[in-house]
Amino acid sequence: MAVQFILGRSGTGKTSRCIKSVISELTRGEDGPPLVLLVPEQATYQGQRAVLASKEISGYSRLRVLSFERLSFWLIGRHTAQPEISRLGREMIIHKILRANQDKLKLLHRTAQTPGVATKLTQIIAEMNECASSASDLRQLSLELAKAEPRSITAMKFADIARIFEQYEQFISGRFTDPDIQLSGALEKVRHADFLVGAKIWVDGFASFTVQQRLLLIEMLKVASESYIALCLDPQAFDTRYPDQAELDDTRIFGLTERTFAELTEAVRRAKLPLAKPIILEQPLRFAASPALAHIESSIFNPAAALVNTNDAVKIVSTANRRAEVRYIAAEITKLVAERNYRFGDIAVIASDISSYQHYIEAVFGDYNIPFFIDKPKSLSTHPVIRLITSATRAVTNGFSNSDIFIYLKTGLAPVTGNDVDILENYCLAFGIDGADWRAGADWAFAPKDNTRFDSKMIDQIRRKAIAPLSRLRDDLQPDSDRQLITAGNFTRAVWDFLKGLKVPEKLARQNKDDPADRQSGHRQLYDMLVNLFDELDEIFGAELLSVQDWTDILSSALAKMTLKLIPPALDEVLVGSIERSRHPDLKAVFLAGATQKQFPEPVSFDSLLTDDDRRAAEAGGFVLAAPAVQKLANRQYLAYIAFTRPSQYLCITYPLIADSGTPVLPSPFLDNLKSLFVDLADRPAEETTNVEDVRSEVRLTDLLCAKLGKDSNLPRDQANTLYALVEGLNEDEKLSHISRQVKYALSYENKAVLDKDFAKKFFGDSLECSATRLGSFAACPYKHFARYVLNLQRREQFTLEPLDLGRFYHRVLDGVFKRLKKESKDFATASDERLKSACTEVITDTVETDTFLANFKKRSLHNAYILDSAAD
Repeated sequence: MAVQFILGRSGTGKTSRCIKSVISELTRGEDGPPLVLLVPEQATYQGQRAVLASKEISGYSRLRVLSFERLSFWLIGRHTAQPEISRLGREMIIHKILRANQDKLKLLHRTAQTPGVATKLTQIIAEMNECASSASDLRQLSLELAKAEPRSITAMKFADIARIFEQYEQFISGRFTDPDIQLSGALEKVRHADFLVGAKIWVDGFASFTVQQRLLLIEMLKVASESYIALCLDPQAFDTRYPDQAELDDTRIFGLTERTFAELTEAVRRAKLPLAKPIILEQPLRFAASPALAHIESSIFNPAAALVNTNDAVKIVSTANRRAEVRYIAAEITKLVAERNYRFGDIAVIASDISSYQHYIEAVFGDYNIPFFIDKPKSLSTHPVIRLITSATRAVTNGFSNSDIFIYLKTGLAPVTGNDVDILENYCLAFGIDGADWRAGADWAFAPKDNTRFDSKMIDQIRRKAIAPLSRLRDDLQPDSDRQLITAGNFTRAVWDFLKGLKVPEKLARQNKDDPADRQSGHRQLYDMLVNLFDELDEIFGAELLSVQDWTDILSSALAKMTLKLIPPALDEVLVGSIERSRHPDLKAVFLAGATQKQFPEPVSFDSLLTDDDRRAAEAGGFVLAAPAVQKLANRQYLAYIAFTRPSQYLCITYPLIADSGTPVLPSPFLDNLKSLFVDLADRPAEETTNVEDVRSEVRLTDLLCAKLGKDSNLPRDQANTLYALVEGLNEDEKLSHISRQVKYALSYENKAVLDKDFAKKFFGDSLECSATRLGSFAACPYKHFARYVLNLQRREQFTLEPLDLGRFYHRVLDGVFKRLKKESKDFATASDERLKSACTEVITDTVETDTFLANFKKRSLHNAYILDSAAD
């Protein structure tokens, strides 16, 4: 039962001590007590890997590396027959409750159906569960606040949330298990868990615990034989024997972890558990090879710190934009690997706003042949299957609009080829086809008979083939025109039949052959998530009747939030992640990307539903909630400290000067704290190497050779000859010969249009027939001539009435009137005004009816008809 804390600042070896202790226990054989290593969810893989990396351990059976989520599963989840509700399922339940209680809500009734409100309420309910608070507790708080101030907005807000929370608890009772509520239910299971009773427990990687987690941890400590809890703080800065929470300062670097230590110490003593003297780690082992990084760890945020030299262990680099920033980082990584013999696994790129950097990293790191893993859930909103479902359901509910139909067709899962889709799209744009035209029984014949560009018969066959699955989906969703409402079961069954009709499961299986472990594509996870989502939709809404449009909105909202978690495909690769998801103890080099005022160390965000005033009012009433925004801002200092002390040898901080939007960007103020520690540390612009010997990337070498040997280069002749010799030498190397070919092609390229003689003879023949216009086009731009007259490229026809079209309309009307008057032996001068008007009206009517374009244009909309009527007037 003894509990012992392992305390020390960053880099003092807390994690290493826990791992070594676990390994030491495992080497004693399988007859010892159960072992548990409790870490954050994102660190479980790294914990398992660290243990198995030891040469002494080939495998284990009595150790469990757990997060609180996995712990809850082992205590309750695997023993319950009730399905676990997903995050998306919780949001759908809240959405259902909001719909049913909109008129009963005091404050939230006007925004109940606003997009995002259900998500916010789901987060608040999860927060209540984490704080071990029930709906009845929240109801009591709202009553007390209303009693103190009857018209209090805060009281009405909490009353509305309490109503929703109560109905949520009632809804899932006996039907689902909520992982957040399940964690509280796991408390009473701890004393009966054979893998916890008498176990040795190590807790590492946490800066704080929710109330729920803390209660569960105390229960674990009660049944364990030995427990060790590692926390990152300065043991010399406060009283570790009898910490007083009232005297703690949350604005200090370790304010967050000091309060965690004080709360745990108090809870351990209340549980009457023996508390051993803490293990104090003072030696910064991680920074033994880098005095500069050791100085950062010991003196950051200390205005009286001494100034030292960086010894090139710390850099702050500014770049023009994010793309240049990633290019600089990639070049530095290749340099570290080549010159310092680093492994890619020794390096991490930390960015608080990974989404803004992800596409740059994927492109640039690919060019530089850098293996990497982005530790971030992958959004599935752009996955072809998700786009197929959302576009198809919207098409059948929004009247078969072109935008929805062509998204559906371009997913690659529709029963038509990409070339057919392009032909179909060009035809629709040219003749304004939309809406009801797609489901028309008659053949499409919108193109005039003299139009040779489009084959209407072939296009109509493509149309019918493309629209057939959507027509079946529409009929399945609306089998009875008098019945406008259907159940969730009917809706999901129709959508699933639609997917099966297109053979989507089989297509996913074929695409997954090259990725049997499902580490890259995630098709298998997607399929399982869709099945679970449809099951939850049916279970949650049951026999409730809603319109197809409502079901479409609910499903689209859920699909847009689906994410995929992938496993690192290799061991030696650069880790790309946020500060909290980069808890790797053996990093030698770290690049902190995007160190800007708004983004570093984490983006500043505020809750739009519960304000800081609401949270303070709850705290005053004895109701525990998560930290307000002010305290979260104070915690940014601790996160910056963690980010700066991640590497053991090299730290490089980068930031762009210009955002993607083109606006100027300010660097993070924490960089000033860093610069105040060193004599020689200042912001410097990124410089790309111009020396061939320093290049470590094939892409960069190709670019550099082309730039130095190009026509605009002023390189001295002897240096140019050396580089030409290098290009020839590369040609002799099998692995690098492609660089030589690329450079030679680039240097010899001239912007001249030259056709192959055999092709020219075959295409033009022995004699050339052309016009003066065509010769003028060739003289002005040979490529334009080639595109126009050889490839026969034409502008996409658009279904719009241009001024030129109006001119032609006027010309045809005047020509028709003239011919009619001529048959009557009259002209414009001799015909009466009444006859001119009647003849003009007759010709306009005939022209609009007989001209395919004008007839289609007029019937498309009242606005189009107004344009033609105005032209006629």
